Amino acid sequence: MPSKALILGAARVIPREFGNVRSRAIDVALPVAKAARTALATLVAAEVASDSDDETVAFRGADRYVQELVPLAMGTA
Repeated sequence: MPSKALILGAARVIPREFGNVRSRAIDVALPVAKAARTALATLVAAEVASDSDDETVAFRGADRYVQELVPLAMGTA
């Protein structure tokens, strides 16, 4: 969805432009069950309150995923 890409781009760029601003993109899949939504809300609240430097985080159930960019060594052609 292009609108999500626009928001993610802003979340990544704004802290680089303004040193006093922090942001983090948190992606969630909303569960159907009320108890699962409550548990997810607790996870998201803890994420917001944390001092993590992770820029992009996703929650799927109780699992937390972090986007990580790893350099790839290029071989000779």
